[in-house]
Amino acid sequence: MEPPASVAELEADLAEARRRLAEAEATLEAIRAGNVDALVITNNRGQEEVRNILNMGSLANSMFNQVSQPIFILDAQNRIQRLNQRITQQAAPLPSPLLNK
Repeated sequence: MEPPASVAELEADLAEARRRLAEAEATLEAIRAGNVDALVITNNRGQEEVRNILNMGSLANSMFNQVSQPIFILDAQNRIQRLNQRITQQAAPLPSPLLNK
């Protein structure tokens, strides 16, 4: 990806990034609110698949661990419930009281 050639191009890139962020936030809120029944994903053959969000066990695990950013999931008491592989590669060992075992 080449750097923007002008201020106008930079402003257009920023507007597109803001639009995509708003769309991602709206999608996450819809998932949190229970308004999403399925997700469309691209499989390893490049084909789109519709997956029922309620039956995503292995798919969810696969997606969770393929994300390149460190991710953790907290419960209502702010205890860590899950860590993806990326965070375990980058982080020092966590004290056991933080983990829900």
